[in-house]
Amino acid sequence: MDKGNILLSFLFFSLFFTSGFDGAKLDIYPSKTLTTGIPKLIFNCTVDPMANLMFVTTLAIRKKITNPSAVLTYAELSYTASTPVYGSGITRSRYLAFGQVIRDDVPSAYLQLEVTDPNCSDEGTYECYNSGSTNQGTVTTRKNEDNVIIRDAPVNLKMSVLPEQQTYSVDSVMNIVCSGNVGYKQQDWTWQWRNDTDETWFPYPDAYNVTYEDITPPDSRCGYVSRSMLKYVVEDRENGIQFRCMVGDLEQFSFNLTVYSTVPVVNPTLGPTTVQQPGDSGGGGDDDNSGIEVVGIAVGLVLVAIIIIVVGVLLYVIIWKKRKLKVTDQEYDIGTSKIPVVSNGVPPSSTKM
Repeated sequence: MDKGNILLSFLFFSLFFTSGFDGAKLDIYPSKTLTTGIPKLIFNCTVDPMANLMFVTTLAIRKKITNPSAVLTYAELSYTASTPVYGSGITRSRYLAFGQVIRDDVPSAYLQLEVTDPNCSDEGTYECYNSGSTNQGTVTTRKNEDNVIIRDAPVNLKMSVLPEQQTYSVDSVMNIVCSGNVGYKQQDWTWQWRNDTDETWFPYPDAYNVTYEDITPPDSRCGYVSRSMLKYVVEDRENGIQFRCMVGDLEQFSFNLTVYSTVPVVNPTLGPTTVQQPGDSGGGGDDDNSGIEVVGIAVGLVLVAIIIIVVGVLLYVIIWKKRKLKVTDQEYDIGTSKIPVVSNGVPPSSTKM
């Protein structure tokens, strides 16, 4: 074997046994990805059999944190101690550590940490750390890390409409609100719409009509409480339009709403009316027009009465004049005397002068 291959083999051997991740072994139960509600999360730290350790002196379970960047020790057990030591800020109400470290009994060494009622604060990167020495007497430290992912399902979700009413007139404004605990990790509300005859949902296009509000959860809860509102102006051409809001892309956590628009009613306090649509020759009348019709009928009746009176007067005058003319025509002269004609047509006997 040439010198180059010998050097590479030495480097590989050194990395593998002195600073590699295979010298320690971290097991996570029941799973590295879980949801809240699981009673326990268990970490088990042991020495990897391939580490070729002759002696083990310390085992530790630690967690990497990012803000600020550091490594937080949850529990540590030395061969000189009978019980583990908890790290700063680790409370025994939720965390329980136990194990054993016998210096010259490497296979039996272990450290276990049980987390009761794990929540989103327990998510992160954990590592199993050990220190010891090889059969060549070299002191080594090994670590193996893995990620824990915790999810909190959405709960207490609801959809509401403001203002609350059964029907909405054309051009009126309605605010559709979706709110609730959207779970962990934080997820935004997604808005979609479609016609009531369509089967496919489409992204709602008017993003400027949608507002979002996020509230950071308190320590006692993982899920984010989120609220989103869509402002919609009712249009007649969109009668029957459907809206849907859902948490992220989770259709099982969604709500549907169908909007049916109505034509505004003129003077609704006057009682039921029928608003005539363009091209509609039927239907009822209008309350304003009915008032005009009543006035027209009254004026017509007055005019008819006046005409009847005038015609009656004219007829009376004409008849009176005709009767007078008839009497005048029946008078005639006999000599110098004016003799009236009697009703039987025979003149009376005359007297001689």
